[in-house]
Amino acid sequence: MFSQVEPGQVTGSLPQGQGGRITIEAETLQLLESGTVSASAFEGGTAGDIAIVSSGQVEIVGGDNGSSGVFAIGLGNGQAGNIELSAQQLRLASRGQISAATQTAVGGNVNLKLAESGVLRSASLISARAREGGSGGNVTIETGFLIGDTVSDGDIVASAINGSGGNIQISASGILGFAEGPSSLANGTNDIDASSQFGADGIVTIENPETDPSKGLVPLPENLSDLANQVAQSCGSANQLAANQFMVTGRGGLLPTPDVSLRARQLFADVGPVEPLQQPASSLVDNASPSPNLVVDSGIETPLLEAQEWTVNREGEIALIHSETTSNSRAALGHLYVSSCQRVSG
Repeated sequence: MFSQVEPGQVTGSLPQGQGGRITIEAETLQLLESGTVSASAFEGGTAGDIAIVSSGQVEIVGGDNGSSGVFAIGLGNGQAGNIELSAQQLRLASRGQISAATQTAVGGNVNLKLAESGVLRSASLISARAREGGSGGNVTIETGFLIGDTVSDGDIVASAINGSGGNIQISASGILGFAEGPSSLANGTNDIDASSQFGADGIVTIENPETDPSKGLVPLPENLSDLANQVAQSCGSANQLAANQFMVTGRGGLLPTPDVSLRARQLFADVGPVEPLQQPASSLVDNASPSPNLVVDSGIETPLLEAQEWTVNREGEIALIHSETTSNSRAALGHLYVSSCQRVSG
């Protein structure tokens, strides 16, 4: 697709010829295998402008037959045009180009608005450079992310030789793989270049998000803590009794100590009061009634009774007794005092 100003006569010092404007509106646009949209001007003419509006992706990929691209260039002393491109995504690869370069006049302006991303790969180029005596144009890029593959030689250039370099302004949430510096053919780096070889350099402005990812972070100490002062020195030695102790009790009892291997824990559960054991009638002798005595010398079995009191005798021994135990039996135990079992907890 071409819009071209052919060489013609020049009257005085006034340039002749104004190139036509090219406008493309599409959901997606692909320029592959030397596919080209071009607005150019020779001699004293002015190249037309190119406007591309896409609601999806613009993909420009070169091939074996040459570069693919969008060009608004000035040849000879022709004036370059301007390029405006709006899309969700832009992908340049294999010498794909967007160029508003000029030879001896002023370079055109390149304005890219990409909602999501712009990706440059394999010697791709965004250019508003000027060769010989011209001055570089301006490049403006607004995008979510600007990405250049490592060692892919993708460049963003507004440089000049004898004239002044153009300005490059990039506003993006993230810029990956690019660095500001002079570009050259096949140098293997992704460069942002607004320099001039013999004139004044242009200005490169990169706007990052206002949010500082490092804000609010706490720097970690470089030196580790001295663990020798954090652990008791007697741990594992014969002087363990001098160390502090920490014990946790619960339904499962005490937890294992550090020097005991892990094992299954048995949970203790309250099963309630113990009911008296009922003996069969055949076990009773001569229909004798059960004796509540604690000491049985006759060998006759007596039913088990739940202990309701406990006593301590003069020897310091503890005995559990039933409330129906006779005073004679208590006296025989030689108790010092009697207390209810309900007062004992835990």
